[in-house]
Amino acid sequence: MVRDLLPPLKPKLLILELWGLGDLVIASPFIRAAAEKYAVTVLAKPFALEMRARFWPAVEVTPFTAPWTAFRFRDKYGFWLWPWPGMLRLRRALRAGNFDFGVSGRWDPRDHFFLRAAGVFDSIPLAPCAGNHEYLDKGPMIYRGTFDLPANGPDGIDPNLVYAFEYSDAFVAVLDSNLGIYDSRLARAQADWLDRALTRTRATWKFVTFHHPVYASHVSRENPELAVAWGPVFDKHHVDMVLQGHDHAYLRTRPMLDGKPVSSAAEGTVYVVSVSGEKFYEQDPRNYTEKGITNLPTYQTIDIKVNEKRLIYRAFDREGHEVDSLVIDKAARVEQIARSPN
Repeated sequence: MVRDLLPPLKPKLLILELWGLGDLVIASPFIRAAAEKYAVTVLAKPFALEMRARFWPAVEVTPFTAPWTAFRFRDKYGFWLWPWPGMLRLRRALRAGNFDFGVSGRWDPRDHFFLRAAGVFDSIPLAPCAGNHEYLDKGPMIYRGTFDLPANGPDGIDPNLVYAFEYSDAFVAVLDSNLGIYDSRLARAQADWLDRALTRTRATWKFVTFHHPVYASHVSRENPELAVAWGPVFDKHHVDMVLQGHDHAYLRTRPMLDGKPVSSAAEGTVYVVSVSGEKFYEQDPRNYTEKGITNLPTYQTIDIKVNEKRLIYRAFDREGHEVDSLVIDKAARVEQIARSPN
């Protein structure tokens, strides 16, 4: 029969790569490999049409500039300005394509987070905090469904988003800065809860972590609402370190008290911003900057010598080279106070 002479139809695959030119170039080996087994259509920005002949000629391209990939805040989040008629036409066209599969062509470290960590989280606990990307689409649904976290946060806030725990002589609180920025009442609720939790603890070392920084590294964005709502609580209880992200650079502040740098960690709180991925932002030096690094992924360790009452903080690049360090010695501080004259 004539039907038996025809080559078998390949399953239809839709690959989405809606971001920059570099992302599409990085995705090209995957797109070429996929085209060997699938009838591939790439949904990408218009420059993909020019790339097709050179990189993946067997692939169909549907050009589309997604408004949420815009650089300017107004263009990205001004939903009333989005090209809704064109987006609805695109939706109808994609549905008519009857694709068998759809995948993202953008390599993202988060896609392989648990795969890469196999054998690590089996024995080392993970205490996550929600960032702004966990709130995309319908909110932190995947985040809440993935982790089983202490249900001891403030009333009215999902227990997987705000919680605290103690380990040995350390107290750790995880806050949700997304809620704090969005609603001042939720920022206040977290502050009141943290105040009570810090009042109860007898731990020597106190840490708080959340996503958006109180003292920014980024050249233009600040989060003053967090400083107003949470800063006084950190100061009141002398939190040792506040660990943050979001600004895609490395920053360690001088010890801070009441919004101003002070001479030592015995007087104030040290704030850290870090990034472990491959996306970086520029950084402006500020009066609170003790150490600033850009264009470098880092990870941090905190070693606590319980009996010596000493904390050793280190930051490393991905090759394991130390790029920053800090020692907080509370035993020396106690000895100094004991020897002070009356």
